[in-house]
Amino acid sequence: MRLRPLFPLILLLSLACRSSLQDLDPRKLSYEVDEIRPRFSFAIPPSASIVEAEATLRVRNENDIRVRLEGIDFELLINDRRVMRGNSTEKIDVPALGTGLLQLRARASGDELRGLIGEIADRMRGRDDSGNRYTIRGNAHYRTIIGVIDIPFSADAKQVMRQ
Repeated sequence: MRLRPLFPLILLLSLACRSSLQDLDPRKLSYEVDEIRPRFSFAIPPSASIVEAEATLRVRNENDIRVRLEGIDFELLINDRRVMRGNSTEKIDVPALGTGLLQLRARASGDELRGLIGEIADRMRGRDDSGNRYTIRGNAHYRTIIGVIDIPFSADAKQVMRQ
């Protein structure tokens, strides 16, 4: 009997949750990498070397609702070879039918550093840099009314800046 007055409120909340989740269509989210900015700090022994990359990820939201990006986990690939991993806990609001920018930073180590050195060696052997494909892929973490959901993404880089 005591739940009867709460029933309209519970019904309204459940409809609101259902509606907001139906309005979020992951296919209406797209990603672009504006540029990748590498930084190299070579050392002896080579295992002490540091290779970092910063990038700007542009998130386009074609949904009719604002989305809250809570961060991402990602990897940087050159010609489909993983060379770095990173994550960002930066939170951004992407307006409905709008765009948001997220700054990314990654660091190569261990096997990833060897993969990156292999790509650099291939280039030094005469492979043309214009034929390389730079891709960032991973999972974007979006805040929804029922919690955080992960949406996979992939984005190709338009430009790689030289150090």
